[in-house]
Amino acid sequence: MDTITMTLWSETISFPILSVMTAIPLVTMLLVLLTPPPAIVLRLGFAGTILTFLFGVYLLAVFNPDQPGIQLYEKYQGMGLTYSVGVDGTNILFILLTTVLALLALVYNMTARHATDRIHVACLLGYEAILIGAFAAMNAMQFWLWCFLELVPVVLMTLRTGSGQNRRWVVALLLQHWGSGLLMVLAGFLMLGFGIMLSTDVLSFDWLVLKENNANLEYATLIFCCCYSVLPYACLYFPFMPGCQCLPNKEPSRAREFFWSA
Repeated sequence: MDTITMTLWSETISFPILSVMTAIPLVTMLLVLLTPPPAIVLRLGFAGTILTFLFGVYLLAVFNPDQPGIQLYEKYQGMGLTYSVGVDGTNILFILLTTVLALLALVYNMTARHATDRIHVACLLGYEAILIGAFAAMNAMQFWLWCFLELVPVVLMTLRTGSGQNRRWVVALLLQHWGSGLLMVLAGFLMLGFGIMLSTDVLSFDWLVLKENNANLEYATLIFCCCYSVLPYACLYFPFMPGCQCLPNKEPSRAREFFWSA
């Protein structure tokens, strides 16, 4: 069994930087939604994204590339739930890239007609927080939850500020394919977690536990392939996915033709 070294955040700096970087865009998003004057919306957005970017630069500065394993590790447990985050040489770059792209998106937003749209700016901030939380997640179900929450800002931004007249059709396709993908990923994570439980008698979705233990995944590949083959097609033919009710009568057939020709 391979052991992965972990360095707690308290051994490097004086505050949990990953949780702080996730919280800053969320707090700024709430301030944007609660701020009446439209002129202040963009200023609040820039304040939140710039502060998050500066913390991202500091995160890169305190990260030790010569030290193996997980660094700046945080883990909190309560009410049967586990929240754990950490960085290594890969996800730290994605976190920093997220802070840069969020700032650039707001700079571009200054030239757009939605510059003072508080919902649009709030969605950008929420999306930034979601991506940081997903990239830093050290728990499979925690990562899946962040990926599920991504749908909220993406759908809202597409419906409110998207160009073209087929926005609802695009959102319906997005929900169908993204939703089927989320279901498949959830099935895979559940199989991993229960596979670990067969060998350790403990149900865990922690990345480190999954890495350090050999899960009993008998028939897992077969089940996953069946899910991959069936779910995308089922989503196009059964109107249980959100967004299908918003389409005109001819749009579902267009969606099916698009999918079958791809």
